Amino acid sequence: MPFHPYGSYLGLAFLALVVLGIVIQGWQSSPDFWGKTDFIAVVIGVPIVALIMQFGWSRVRRGVEEHTGGHLGPKWPIIDRNGRIHAQSTKAADREPTGDRE
Repeated sequence: MPFHPYGSYLGLAFLALVVLGIVIQGWQSSPDFWGKTDFIAVVIGVPIVALIMQFGWSRVRRGVEEHTGGHLGPKWPIIDRNGRIHAQSTKAADREPTGDRE
């Protein structure tokens, strides 16, 4: 990928600036107090819901892994920098080379 990894960081920073601009514009566009409190509820409420969902996933992940046989990883093969194909696993310690591309 061109500009790896700095292009991704630049894109993430640009996205953050766009979201910040949307937040500032939304705050300034509402003339009354109740419109602003609704806006604040959305701006603060969405990240809070995302944090609650992340906390819930961290609590149930172990049970999901047990019931699915640990198949939470990607469906495609994992290939390291040397071109070796590794077993599919969500844990780095479980990944063992299964083949060689040489």
